[in-house]
Amino acid sequence: MGDVTLASPVIANLRENYPEATIEFLVSKASVATVENNPKLNGVMIFEKPGGGFFSLWGYVNKISKLIREKKYDVVFLLHRSFTSALIAWLAGIPIRIGHTTQGRGVLLTKKIPLDKSRHRLDNNLELLKAVGEKITHERPEYFPSEEISEVFRLTKALLTGKRLVVINPNGVWETKRWKVEKFAELARRISGVEKVVVVVIGGKEDEDRGELVASADERIVNISGGTSVDDIYRLCKMSEIVITNDSGPMHIAATANAKIIAIFGPTDSNLCGPRNVDPVILYGEVDCLRCYNKTCD
Repeated sequence: MGDVTLASPVIANLRENYPEATIEFLVSKASVATVENNPKLNGVMIFEKPGGGFFSLWGYVNKISKLIREKKYDVVFLLHRSFTSALIAWLAGIPIRIGHTTQGRGVLLTKKIPLDKSRHRLDNNLELLKAVGEKITHERPEYFPSEEISEVFRLTKALLTGKRLVVINPNGVWETKRWKVEKFAELARRISGVEKVVVVVIGGKEDEDRGELVASADERIVNISGGTSVDDIYRLCKMSEIVITNDSGPMHIAATANAKIIAIFGPTDSNLCGPRNVDPVILYGEVDCLRCYNKTCD
């Protein structure tokens, strides 16, 4: 979710520069909701990595490359840094293949751009455009919700009449990105005690247990973990007084909603992947192993 959100300025600039072009986005099935309603795209193709070993992957890569080849595209911008993504573009016969020279894939690219590991991911994405002379007029991430309003959002909004909203996201894709759930529970309990404030805990299906633990701290806490769509996250963050979150996809969705963000970081570097909106507050703990990029911790 986060990586796809940070790719949205590339879409915006290409559409600005080429209003009549056909622009499609290839994305994993897990992240399709983040981009499927973007009006600046003509279409979204889904890459669903198959189970099994090398031969299963190779067969799927050939299949999707053939589908792309039939569309006869002129240019591909490879925002994903894997060897597989470059291989798909090469097998698809796209004549101009622009990407960073990561994972030894330079041989598959026609425009090879070194990756600056000290630069924010969004800026590295835009660097691919700059390297071929594209004009950059959009530098902020975007998200476009569907017109359909979910029942989860309707019911939650009804609880907020005359009150201020604080959104809490205690989740993150890595274990080490998650501030302790007990700490979030205590924080949510304290905020719930403030007059005319409602705390809403968000999260996907896989986050349901953590949401329940946070909400158990106070009966006034509203827990919608387990059923929060990306649209719900965007709409709630847009209504919020503040969003408190780990480094995560919802953090980047909150940034597209121009929410006031407090982001809790540990193993990752906020200078490289922090929220790109106005004046976010970034918090780190006082330990000497920050920014280790380890997914587990001893």
